[in-house]
Amino acid sequence: MLEVFMPQIPEIVYDAMQDLETPAVFTTVDPTGNPNSIYVILVKSDNRETVLISDGAMYKTRENIMSGSRGVFVFITKQYKAYQLKGTIKYHTSGPLFEYNPANETPEHPRYGMVELIVDEAYAGSIKLL
Repeated sequence: MLEVFMPQIPEIVYDAMQDLETPAVFTTVDPTGNPNSIYVILVKSDNRETVLISDGAMYKTRENIMSGSRGVFVFITKQYKAYQLKGTIKYHTSGPLFEYNPANETPEHPRYGMVELIVDEAYAGSIKLL
């Protein structure tokens, strides 16, 4: 059986995510390369490979994801340390990741999908860690 290697979010970045200050910023690009950045609040990482972002109203971002965009997630901690994660995106509209409720969302905040950012680059400030 062939084992697939998945890069892991460096421990310093993963630990920082547990102390992230929201809103954070999530960026995608359209097919012409035009960037689109949005603020995101419902963010979670329960493992060292992915970041989950709840889609409650990200119309343009969703279009970009469906056209194959990569994603960039930028956040700061409560101590104002900056981090950046880049990677490929999977968009879930059903299944366990769609049903996952990292922030106890309520019916007032509907979910259209769950963005799964599969991290392959990580930065602490301007220093590349992965």
